[in-house]
Amino acid sequence: METFFKEIKEKIIEAVKNDFPKMRKKLKKKSPYAVAFVTDSDCVTLWLGVNTYEYLKKTDAKYAKDGDDDATKWFPDEWGYSDSDDSGLVKISAELSEKMSSIYRQVRNQAPDLTHDQKVALIGEYRFTELFFETVTSAFQELIQSNVFGFNLDEVTYFISMSDDDRAEEIENNSAKVLNSKKVYKEFLKRFDDIELEN
Repeated sequence: METFFKEIKEKIIEAVKNDFPKMRKKLKKKSPYAVAFVTDSDCVTLWLGVNTYEYLKKTDAKYAKDGDDDATKWFPDEWGYSDSDDSGLVKISAELSEKMSSIYRQVRNQAPDLTHDQKVALIGEYRFTELFFETVTSAFQELIQSNVFGFNLDEVTYFISMSDDDRAEEIENNSAKVLNSKKVYKEFLKRFDDIELEN
């Protein structure tokens, strides 16, 4: 499994280096504030999202009537820019999905009489999720350090997110701590403070 994810890391870096310039052109002279890798609860999809203050203002105008000025700021599904349908990350997602499917098949064939919970525990022993996050975080660090995105580190927040999952905030916080300066990370931790006070 370690060998598989070592190769995935190299493919992530190569994909972003090849595909990000196309996304950068779409940003033109806009002001980006966040970049995120986004996955799903099974860690078998991976896409890159970027948002700008200009797009945030436009999108949040829809929510303004409810009095929420930052409704979409930290939710990548609502952002304006992502890799295209034919990007390298789409191909990597297909590889991740196939690898997870092969793990399920192995577990099912090796231990057909186990309960669902026992099978889940056995799948966990492959460390797929753990290695996935280690890999994506490490690739992200390399991309940031080699300035592939070309953004000012004090003006943009980098993090990893998981769509539609209770673990999302924890994953975002943990990744943001590793990927950003202490100053940017501390600000990121406050992102839901106003929302929580209102509810």
